[in-house]
Formats: sequence, structure tokens, C-alpha cells
Amino acid sequence: MATRGNKLRDIDYTLNDLENDVDFSRKTLSGKISSICEEAGIEQYKIRSNESEKGDYLLLFEWYELLKLLIEFEKENPFGRKNPAKNKKLEDIETYYERIFSRIDQLPQYMKCELEESNYYKDNKKLPSSMKTLIDKISELVSAIFLIASDEQVEFMDYISKSIDGWINNLYVNRTALNLAIKDYARVSECKYTDLKFYSIVDLLMEMLKLLVDKFNCLTIENKQELYEYVLDESLSKNSSIEDKRMFFRNILESDYNNDFKLENDEEEILIDVIREIERDKRDKDFISMKKEMMIKTKKEIDILKRKLELIEESRDIDELVEATTLEYYMESKNLEEFKKQVKENTYKYSEDVNRFIVSIVTNNYIK
Repeated sequence: MATRGNKLRDIDYTLNDLENDVDFSRKTLSGKISSICEEAGIEQYKIRSNESEKGDYLLLFEWYELLKLLIEFEKENPFGRKNPAKNKKLEDIETYYERIFSRIDQLPQYMKCELEESNYYKDNKKLPSSMKTLIDKISELVSAIFLIASDEQVEFMDYISKSIDGWINNLYVNRTALNLAIKDYARVSECKYTDLKFYSIVDLLMEMLKLLVDKFNCLTIENKQELYEYVLDESLSKNSSIEDKRMFFRNILESDYNNDFKLENDEEEILIDVIREIERDKRDKDFISMKKEMMIKTKKEIDILKRKLELIEESRDIDELVEATTLEYYMESKNLEEFKKQVKENTYKYSEDVNRFIVSIVTNNYIK
């Protein structure tokens, strides 16, 4: 069935519109849309006229802005197949994330709210900061290794290797336990179970695009047009401009996300009292928790000092006295703080290499 100017409704978009918006050729855009559909798991016929694999693209108003964003940022994506990790640095990741999150803020409210509620979205916002912390700490670790005496370096490296083995074991045990808990919850609640994984921000946007396509492209072309005509007849003049129509339909989509609910005065006072009570209870729990933590820490320090005194009393030569003095480094002593400061000051020798190393690992992990 023919559609109006290759549009399903006049508020929708064509490949020509997209070409003008993102400044790519028509042929390039067709390839990019096809690639996005393949990666997102979207059946091509759902976004084409006559519901066939060969029909013209019908870019619906409801998800057009998200498709446009994905095309705009495809070239910049540091996790993309066409962007190898070689020579990338944390600053490249930070710039990309800053720009794409700024662009996400410009999406319609009904998209933005759904994205912001996702834990994956929150994790992605923290990713550059977490990478920076990891780079700093590994740089400090390397710095510490080369500040100690050479005969201690091998022993310390062996200690680090064993510690890493412990971290790996803990990661596996924790991940397995969490997956089992989620599986059990899914079985009881009859929800669909999916393995835990880390989504890049583009993975999350792709998933949302698929959800929107599945939601708004589910009707036949005839039904979509009939519904559109009905809403216009009931609520808006057919002579309204396309932008006015788009604004009208966007307001409909965003109505669930605009909270105009207002409490009466007495209800608001009750709510404030409840919130104050919750905050008071939290402060009490925080105090108890802090008190317990300080008591545990102080007892540990006392035990260390007692053990140190025993070792000094039992020492028979200079080596045993030295062994006794090493216990002070388990406490937050002046000497330990000075060593930490020295480690941080020395990291400039290694931070650039560690920076590239961590970025290379993370980006290569997400290249598909």
C-alpha cells in the first residue's frame, strides 16, 4: 500500500529527512540503519513500507531521535568495531561519555526517564570515574614496587599475584551466588531470566530502540494510519503544522512522566513527619554503625601494639627487633602516611602506560 511521500504519517520521517539531519549520504545511511538493526536485533521489515525487507524506510516519530543519536555517535564510539583501542587514552573515553550523555539529555522525556532508571545507565555514568581511580591505584602500586628494596620486589610481586588470585576467586563466587539468586527470583516471580553482563551505553540505547520499534511498529500500516486520523479528528486540527502535531503527540507520550500530582496541606505535613522519622532512624543507625566500626578498629590497633610489645620483649637480635617494628605499618601511622605520599608522587613515571593499558583492556572488551 502506498504511503504519503514515503511517510506513514506526516509527523514521521524519511531517509531524506535523516540525510539532512545527520549529513551522511543516502547510501551510507541505509548501511548504518541496517547495521544498527542487526546489532539491536530489530527485524528490518518492521521499519519498512509494505512491511517488506525491500520497502522504503519508515522512520517513526516515536523513535526517530534515538536512531539519529546512534548514527551521530557511531563513528566516535570507542567500543565500536571500527575504532580499535590502540593509542586511546582515558581522556578519549571521558570526552565521548561527556558528549553522548549531554546528547541523551536532549532526548524526549519518555526516552530519557526510562534510560535514567536503568542501573546500567548509572554504571555507565560512573565508568570513566572508576577507570580513572583504577588507573591511579595501579600507578601507585607500580610506584610502590619500585620504591622498595630490590630484594623485596620479587616477594611483593608474588604477594600481589596471590592477592589477585583471591580477588578472582571472590569475583567468581559472588557472581555465581548472585546469578543463582536472580534465577531463583525469576522462577518464583515468573520473570524472564538473563545472565548478568555490563552494557556499554550504546548497548543500552540499542536495547531501547528495539523496545520502541517493537512497541510502536506492532500495528499494520492501515491500523496506524486510522489511529492517527482518529486522534487528529478528536484533538487537533488537520491543518495544524507538522511541528505542532509532533509536539502534541510528544506530550501524549510524556504524560506518564510529568508528575503534576499535588498533596493537600495536611497530607504534606504527614509525609514530612514520616520523612523526618525515617531520617532520624537512619542517623541513629549510622551512629551505632560508626561506633561499632571505631571500636573494632581500636581493638585491632590495641592487639597490634600488644603483639609488637611481645615481639620486642622476646627479641634476641637485631633482625627480630626489625621484624617487630614492621608491625607499625599495619596502622595508620605517620610513617605509613609518608610512604603513601611518596608512592603517589612517584606515579607520574607509570600513569601514562597504565592509562593506555587499562583503556585498551576495557575498549577491546566491548568491541564486537
